[in-house]
Amino acid sequence: MRKIILNVLKAIDLQDVFAFGGLAMAFIGLHAIYPPAALIVIGAVLFRMGAR
Repeated sequence: MRKIILNVLKAIDLQDVFAFGGLAMAFIGLHAIYPPAALIVIGAVLFRMGAR
């Protein structure tokens, strides 16, 4: 189990933390204004990141 955790921590870099942290903050802000927009926008961004 420890080896798996160490491998995961090695795979995550600072760019990932900033990208997904920013997405989380954008989701929270959009959800406060209009919840369906938050789901649509963040879903589209995640789709774009995955398709790239």
